[in-house]
Order: sequence, then structure tokens, then C-alpha cells
Amino acid sequence: MPPPPLALTTTQDLQYAGHVYDPLISGDEKGQLASNRSLVESWSISEDARTLTVKRMLDQEGGGAG
Repeated sequence: MPPPPLALTTTQDLQYAGHVYDPLISGDEKGQLASNRSLVESWSISEDARTLTVKRMLDQEGGGAG
């Protein structure tokens, strides 16, 4: 049986997870979205802001995900 999904319900949970898991898209020191600490190289958001399209996911060595 698979483990239960990770439930992040408190601020402390989110802070802990931020040290364990890499974010899909991260923010910089100014609070702007940035790809330098993210798992994606680039992304786009649809005009209606309902669809996020990831252009390229990166592995930990910076190469393509395959």
C-alpha cells in the first residue's frame, strides 16, 4: 500500500518542506518569480491566469529531464 499523501497544513510544515523538496517555481529575494532556484527553466501563464505551461524541467545536474 502506498504511503499517504504529504499533508502540509501549518506554517511549520511548509517551512520544513521547503528545506526538503525543491520548488517547481521559486521566488527571489524581492519576491519575484525566478528560475535560478527552481526545477523549471522557464514557464508561461495563460491570459486568463488559469493555465501554467512549463517550458523545461531540469534535473539536479541542470540537464534535461529526458
